[in-house]
Amino acid sequence: MEATNALAALQIEPSVIPAARALGDYPFTSDFTLGCGGPELGQRMDVASARPLPGPDSTESSKGVVDTAPVAADTVLSGWATIDNRPPRCVVVTA
Repeated sequence: MEATNALAALQIEPSVIPAARALGDYPFTSDFTLGCGGPELGQRMDVASARPLPGPDSTESSKGVVDTAPVAADTVLSGWATIDNRPPRCVVVTA
């Protein structure tokens, strides 16, 4: 997936993707990582093992919300999350 709609929303010209990929430019480098210490792009994960976060009205110290609806591929998402009242290093959003 090229995510051309998401790139356009971020004011990045989607036509640069083939050239960036051919040049091995970031993020098309062999050392690219999501930096989360877990699954990487193209890998699969067991979403059944993920713990859903309660919504923003929860009194729990871990909660969050996705403000973008509907959650769909090739869409820039916005929202927030806290884990034990701290910003998380990474989150996974499933639809």
